[in-house]
Order: sequence, then structure tokens, then C-alpha cells
Amino acid sequence: MEFKYELSGAGWADGFIEMNTNTEYFSASYLSDALYDMLEALISLLPELVPSPVKSAQFQMHEEPGGMAWTLNRIDSSYLNINIASFEDLARKKKLRTW
Repeated sequence: MEFKYELSGAGWADGFIEMNTNTEYFSASYLSDALYDMLEALISLLPELVPSPVKSAQFQMHEEPGGMAWTLNRIDSSYLNINIASFEDLARKKKLRTW
């Protein structure tokens, strides 16, 4: 797995996640704190870090008006399933594709 997240301008970040042969590129705007939301979701899955870990966590990356909804599912202590849904309009849930 490879993950890259870098600031690309005032209030914007670009990056990608690559797992196996799948690569998904994303942008995140100032409308939310996408990196913080991602880290908070990941931490909530880890029994070593929280008293009541969850098996599934979600967060969003806003792109104005589009965006991505990420769902992280803990399979076991070594594996994580990641589902990324891209939306043309995140508020109206007008979906483009799922990864």
C-alpha cells in the first residue's frame, strides 16, 4: 500500500492511495479537515489506541461540490478493507463510482 497527501494550494490538498493494482487519486478542500478525519477514523479501529474500538469507520473528503466518502472496515488485526465512493455532488450523494 502507498498513500500520499500533500498540500497543493491555499486550502487544498491532493494525493492518492494505491493498494495492490488499484490507485485512486483525490483532492480535498478547506471545507473539512480530511487528513484529521482520516486519522481519527483509523485510530478508532485500533484496540491498542482506544478503549472501545469499532469495526467500521467513515469520513469524507470534500472537493466542492464533489467529494469522496471513505469507509474503513477492520477485518482482523492485520487487514483493513477500504471502500471509496466518489460523488459528483457529495451533499446530494450523486455517485460517480466506487473503488
